[in-house]
Amino acid sequence: MIHPIYDYEIQLVNEILDNQHTCILKSRGLGITEIILRFFSWLCLSSDHFNDRYFHIITGVTEKKAAQLIKRIETILKFNYRDVQFESKYTELTLNRTIIQAFPTKALKDLRGDINVSYIFVDEADFFDRSEQEELPYVIKSYEEKSNAKVLMVSTPNRPDGLFANIEKGLAFKDFFHLIRWNYEIGLDKIYTRRFIEREKQNPEFEREYNLKYLGKIGNVFPPHTIENALNLGDIYDPEKQSINIYAQHLGGIDPESEAAVYIGEWMPMEETVRIVKWRKFTRNVTPSELADYAHQLYREIPNLWFFVDGANRMFVNEIKTRFGEYLGWDQTKKVSTSNNKIIPVYFGREHKEMLRKLYNFMTKGKVAIPRDCKELEIALRTAWATDWDLDKDQTVNSDDLDALRLLLTPLKIE
Repeated sequence: MIHPIYDYEIQLVNEILDNQHTCILKSRGLGITEIILRFFSWLCLSSDHFNDRYFHIITGVTEKKAAQLIKRIETILKFNYRDVQFESKYTELTLNRTIIQAFPTKALKDLRGDINVSYIFVDEADFFDRSEQEELPYVIKSYEEKSNAKVLMVSTPNRPDGLFANIEKGLAFKDFFHLIRWNYEIGLDKIYTRRFIEREKQNPEFEREYNLKYLGKIGNVFPPHTIENALNLGDIYDPEKQSINIYAQHLGGIDPESEAAVYIGEWMPMEETVRIVKWRKFTRNVTPSELADYAHQLYREIPNLWFFVDGANRMFVNEIKTRFGEYLGWDQTKKVSTSNNKIIPVYFGREHKEMLRKLYNFMTKGKVAIPRDCKELEIALRTAWATDWDLDKDQTVNSDDLDALRLLLTPLKIE
């Protein structure tokens, strides 16, 4: 289907011309990549200003993906200029002595030595591997000194801990980009029909793909309806509406790794359901001592509370057991008793698969109530990806939150 040029596409071209560097967080299918490729072609052919200079495109993992964008430029031009012979290579195209080169992300380091670069277009950068996202600022900023190149960075959103989220938070490329945020509404009744959008809203990925939410890729562990059930139960047993039962058993899960997470669940034996009543996500800078202090504070506030922690982190286990005045020779016993201990180490490395199975069992049977304010945990469940019950923490967003939930379920059983 042939589309006219839309008002937002003209606006984008003007934004690029008016700003040194432009970052576009966009809805899928708006045609942003297409208009940028056409814009590049126009720049090359409308004058000789860019003769003997380079336009760089960075996209995809493989050369094949990079070459596809070069082929798209050829296809755009051949449609209107059928007799033109293009001087091109697999990942390179020359237009009026301007060289357009496409690079896969694995070749980022190869860009460092180039000069005479006028434009750098980075496509779908929020889906680059973490190491590539960390390398990208160093590569791109080097061109400010070498050739004053303009940078265009475009992507639909991915993870809440990814590159674009960090740009918006000021944690990456601080004060570098002019930021544009375009969700599906800017293309409504233009590139999108209302019927199409209403249909796509039934897709669990709609909020990420079309409405600019950093939700990560949908995982393969928990079916979406089980997560919705848990959130609906969370509405019923919301701790803001239904206070903590002082007679109930309370279970804490603490994952002290990376971004530490603490979750407290209340066991409701009649319903065979655990409801989340308190939670907290720490920054990477939290110390074992601070985490132990927080756990001890919770212990003073919440009755009948036991904590289940990863036994592999011996330093933290000893720190928190010291705070509770418990025996530090716990690793010399077969099992730490809950009758005289409030801190129970769990050998996560040995039991993590069974712990994920247990959580899946609780979720599919509708036995977990999660408040809607637990956004980190909701995202963790939606993005959880595993092979043979082995959680892939590179693909799973907020895996620390998921681990804390798995830990607090340790002593529980359901029929």
